[in-house]
Amino acid sequence: MHCGSAQGGAKVSKATFKSNLAAAQAHFVEKITAGMLAAQEEYARDMKVTLSQEPHGRYYRNAGTPFWYEVEGPGPGVHRASAPGEPPAEFSGFLRDSIDSGVVSVTSTRYEGAVSTKAPYAALLEFGGVNSERHNVEPRPAWLPTLLFNRKKYLEAIQRRVGR
Repeated sequence: MHCGSAQGGAKVSKATFKSNLAAAQAHFVEKITAGMLAAQEEYARDMKVTLSQEPHGRYYRNAGTPFWYEVEGPGPGVHRASAPGEPPAEFSGFLRDSIDSGVVSVTSTRYEGAVSTKAPYAALLEFGGVNSERHNVEPRPAWLPTLLFNRKKYLEAIQRRVGR
């Protein structure tokens, strides 16, 4: 610091400004990342609950094979499918069990994360379409309804980590 004289003999201090911008940015990126990861992990947990619900669709024997057929009700070797519009019924558990969340990329201005599954048929179940056997599959939405139903909870998870 340099001290000098101003008019009238008063001493004036000159200080050097040191920017803390990089440290502040790093702090906020860390807080935002922690908040977003907390929300994503909550979403992944909620998806696993959604995909564990009891289905209300038809009953099938030999489900998952080319020899499946509809039957009247529950019994040994019988699978109950979800009804169109319901979340997908559990068959092997792979869709539910492979759900994961993580950071895709983070910069000082953007956070990109994902909650995903390794099940290649997830999009077909969510949006509907034609499967590999050329059967029409009605939508069994789970991802978007779970996100919309719980969005306030996810926002609160972010706010707890970031601070209001």
